[in-house]
Order: sequence, then C-alpha cells, then structure tokens
Amino acid sequence: MNLVKKNKRGGVFLGVIFFFIIFISGMMFIEPITDTIDESRVDLDCSSPDSISDGNKVLCLVVDATLPYFIVLIASLALSFVGWRLI
Repeated sequence: MNLVKKNKRGGVFLGVIFFFIIFISGMMFIEPITDTIDESRVDLDCSSPDSISDGNKVLCLVVDATLPYFIVLIASLALSFVGWRLI
C-alpha cells in the first residue's frame, strides 16, 4: 500500500521548465549546423548530381537530412521530460 501522495502539478511544472531549457538550448545549435551543412554541400558538389558518384549522392542525402533529424531529436528529448513527470 502506497501511503505517499505524489504532487503531480509540481512534477509537470518541472517537466515544462526542462522542456523549455532543452528546446531552446537545442534550437541555438540550428544556425551552426546549417552553416556546416551548407559547407558540406559545397565541398561534396551536391548542386550537380549528374557529375558525382552514387556514393556521393547518398552522402548528399544524408547531409540534407541532418537538420530535420536533429530537430526531431531535440523535440522528442524535450517532450520526454514532460511525459516523464506525468508518470
């Protein structure tokens, strides 16, 4: 028998605070990542897909998918703190 009551409102508030901290911290990295992606695309010559090999084409696709995956990673990590505090 569990005789201790959990304060869910305090836990959710703490989860929301962590959400904003992680989300804002993660979004601060978008500009440097975008600059690095642009440099990588220029170095790999991704603007002319007819003249590069198949391996470089796949690498260009991976480089292009980096930013959306990073945003999804940060959002899921931040939302996990809110969900974790609801349990």
